[in-house]
Amino acid sequence: MFKDNSFVYKCVRGEMGLAMKSFQLEKNAEDIYRIDYLMQLTRGKYILHLGCVSDPDMIKNEIAQGVWLHKLLTDNSAECLGIDINKEGIEFIKNNINMKNVIYADIQKDGILEIMRHKWDFIVLGEVLEHVCDPVSFLRDIVQNYGEFIDKYIITVPNALSLINAVDAALKNSETIYTDHMYWFTPYTLYRVIDKAGLFLDHLLMCSSGSKEYLENSQKGKFLRRFRSKIYHNLLTKRPLLNNDIIMVCKR
Repeated sequence: MFKDNSFVYKCVRGEMGLAMKSFQLEKNAEDIYRIDYLMQLTRGKYILHLGCVSDPDMIKNEIAQGVWLHKLLTDNSAECLGIDINKEGIEFIKNNINMKNVIYADIQKDGILEIMRHKWDFIVLGEVLEHVCDPVSFLRDIVQNYGEFIDKYIITVPNALSLINAVDAALKNSETIYTDHMYWFTPYTLYRVIDKAGLFLDHLLMCSSGSKEYLENSQKGKFLRRFRSKIYHNLLTKRPLLNNDIIMVCKR
């Protein structure tokens, strides 16, 4: 979380005028992994998973590695409903992966009965907003159309200020990015987006990508890689702003 969240909130709301400011984050008590934290939040809950579709080959690879988010959320929650505007991807999940808890729908439009049939503890937008042309309008439409059915919003996005990005820029003079991304976010700019969309910040965390188990399994028998990783993750605990991902939990 921000060290002085009340002051940051005033800046987010435009109450401090136009000025250059610096905002410090609190240190993490421990190293946090995105998938592990999502599992912790959603265990036994009723979940909407927005943006459940990715490239079919990526889905297959992530299933093989045990890190495909939709399956993890499904197995972890009391109920999980996946929603996506990629019709072919939804059919692929139903027919090839044999998971039926997904629907083809545009959540920016009202009247999706599958959402309106009961209340949901969370809607998970995992690595979604960076793909959206207008993230403020996108979130605002969700809040206006389905806010009465959703308790909290979990948003994760790549962190523009990550150590990996800094190293790429400093040593290689390069940017590494998925080519369908529209935006990079920082904790402050994401805070501005959720505020403009009509949401309030519940809590904020900086985290590593993936899961701790997957990282450890990928390093078995590789002493040098484990050693480098330990130094890297110790640094991230002290300087969480260098992490790969931002997790923001919001409410109406």
